[in-house]
Amino acid sequence: MANIQLHELIDELEAQTPSATELERVGEAQRRAQSLADLGDQLVGHFVARARDTGASWSQIGEAIGVSKQAAQQRDTFRMYERFTDRARQALVQSQDVARTHNGAYITSEHLLHGTLSIREGVAALVVEQLSGSLDTVLEQLEQRFPRDAETPPLRLVYAEMGRRVIDETIKVALKLNHNYVGTEHLLLGVLAAGGPAAALLGEHGVTSESAEPAILAKVEEIVANLKRQQQ
Repeated sequence: MANIQLHELIDELEAQTPSATELERVGEAQRRAQSLADLGDQLVGHFVARARDTGASWSQIGEAIGVSKQAAQQRDTFRMYERFTDRARQALVQSQDVARTHNGAYITSEHLLHGTLSIREGVAALVVEQLSGSLDTVLEQLEQRFPRDAETPPLRLVYAEMGRRVIDETIKVALKLNHNYVGTEHLLLGVLAAGGPAAALLGEHGVTSESAEPAILAKVEEIVANLKRQQQ
C-alpha cells in the first residue's frame, strides 16, 4: 500500500488554505482528489506499458487488474484518449480521414504522421518544419507512400499493427517526459520510436528521435514562456 495517510492529506490542505472557508476547502479537496486519481492512472499506465514491452498479453494484464481482456484494452484506450489535447485528437481524426480518402484499409503510421503534421499550429508540425526545412515536402512525400489497399475503405477504420504501435509509443514517451497530457509532439515522437515507413521518411529529412526531442522541449518551453508573458 502507498504510504499516504488521510490525516496527512487533511492536515496539509488545512495548513495550505488557512483563510479558506470550509466550502472553499471542499472545492480544493475535489481538485486534489482528481490529481491523486490522475496520478494513479499514470502509475497504472506506466506499468501496463512496461508489461506490454515484456510481451504480456491483454488477457494477462486484465487478470492482473481484475478485469477481462476487453475491459483492460478499453480501460487503457479510454484513459489514454482522455489525456489527448484538442490538437492531438484532431490529428487522429485527420489521420482517419486521409486514410479513407486514399483508399486505405487500415490507419498506418504514415496516415498518423500526416494527420499529425497537418495540424500546422501544433508543436509537431513546427518542429518538423524547423528540422526538415520544408513541412510541405514531407507531407507530399508521405502521400506518395500511402498504402492503397482497399477499393472501398471500410466504414470503420482500425489501426494497422504499426499504427497501434505508434499510439503505444506515444503514450510511453509522454509518461517518460512526465507530461500529464498527450500532444502532437508526443505523436511525432511516437512515430519515430515505432520505426517503420513514416519514421524512415522523417529520417531522410533529418528528423530523428535524437534531433526531435530536444527541439520539442525547447519549443514547448518557448510556448509556455510566451503564454506567461501574455498573462502578465
